[in-house]
Amino acid sequence: MPLSPNFRRQSRCHQARHHALSANGDATEVENFAAGSAAINQICVAYDLGLKVFDLALDYPTGDITEEAALSERDCAATMAFGMEAMAGAILAARMERILVLIDGYVATAAAAILKAAIHPRSIIALIGHVSGEPGHLRAIEMLGKTPLLALGMRLGEGTGEALAAGIVKAAAACHSGMATFAQAGVTKKH
Repeated sequence: MPLSPNFRRQSRCHQARHHALSANGDATEVENFAAGSAAINQICVAYDLGLKVFDLALDYPTGDITEEAALSERDCAATMAFGMEAMAGAILAARMERILVLIDGYVATAAAAILKAAIHPRSIIALIGHVSGEPGHLRAIEMLGKTPLLALGMRLGEGTGEALAAGIVKAAAACHSGMATFAQAGVTKKH
């Protein structure tokens, strides 16, 4: 399926869900995004990217991991599965609309790998924006048969690697759609 390199203003989505760090850590992260003071906000401004944060059960009560187990093993697995299902659904919806997805992070990459295995090898139209320092992330990328655009080892959890990679994708699309061909430029000999 050919992709059109015609980009409108790109939007990036961040799914906020409990990571079982502290009782209010994830809510604080969302407040940071809303205030425009997170790293992802600065990158989105620099590259003219939209940012949407989706609340995935942030109101689910958890303990403070510095004092007790924040979630039971079952609750933690359910929370992770819920987030992966949401990501897989977003990737599939983008596929149906022929929208390129930039994937960042171990969990998002794992969701894409599961989707690819469950549905069809060509079930996603995606690039891997960044390989993080998370153990297993590179293996999940390899399962997708992809090569990350960036390998900076970041682990902020905000999708900053993907946002940085969006600048590369935007520049590539601009070159593809705005550059003259050799024939158009009057170049007769390739060097």
